[in-house]
Amino acid sequence: FVAEKNRFRTTQDVYAFYEYIEGTPLTEVDNPEQFIPQIIECILELHRHGLASNDIHFGNFILTPDGTLRIIDISCKASVKVCQANDLLTLRRKFGVEIESSSGVYKIIRAKEALRRKIRTLKHKK
Repeated sequence: FVAEKNRFRTTQDVYAFYEYIEGTPLTEVDNPEQFIPQIIECILELHRHGLASNDIHFGNFILTPDGTLRIIDISCKASVKVCQANDLLTLRRKFGVEIESSSGVYKIIRAKEALRRKIRTLKHKK
């Protein structure tokens, strides 16, 4: 369960209740890369429910005894839209997955990253 308290379209507080999930973190599994398609599906399902991870790495996914992959440690410390955009950017950076989004926040963050790359390139040319 996650609840977000907003004031004037700004997140003030986020409350979350978690359940304990029995299983093995993907950091302790041989070849965790084989679970990338399930990781992507977990993140997209989270987004469909209006949530976000904002901290995607193998240690935040548990393989349950029945073989189901579950995401843990959902930590939205900012606006959910910003966290969702960060999730998509992390999937692109870490796993090479291009997921386009119509979100204005996502487009702004992508443009900001492109500008930063361009500035770094110009600084190194001097």
